[in-house]
Amino acid sequence: MSELEVLTREPKVVSLGNGTQVDVLRMVARQWVRFARPGAEVLSAVKAGLDGKAFTSAEDVVKQIDIFYLLETAGDPLIEAVAVATGKEATFVAELDPADLLDLVDAVVEVNWSFFAGHLLPKVQALGSKWKEKAAEVAGQAPSSA
Repeated sequence: MSELEVLTREPKVVSLGNGTQVDVLRMVARQWVRFARPGAEVLSAVKAGLDGKAFTSAEDVVKQIDIFYLLETAGDPLIEAVAVATGKEATFVAELDPADLLDLVDAVVEVNWSFFAGHLLPKVQALGSKWKEKAAEVAGQAPSSA
């Protein structure tokens, strides 16, 4: 991913069945903070629904996600996560046609995945390594208790 792609926030426009258009942008820091809890609940439900299934590719994983199980076990967190990611009110998202909700979920994942995987995750991994080294240095300098 180029630096320009990382820095730009070009929207993906999703046309809903009721004629409304929703611009889905790459999330900013304040959205990621609010997205983390419901997003983790959704990912946990996806993982639970995939347990015991065999995969040969990332595409295979996506094909095997049981959307009905996901909606049953994490419907409210999914609605909350989409609301945070799109900047819409949760009541707006909750009242959508289910097909429109899925279109928004797809757009949120598409717009944010490349940023997360290509830019944010490597930075977090690098910081984690750096902080572990610093913690090891501090631990080595700490006085021992006798």
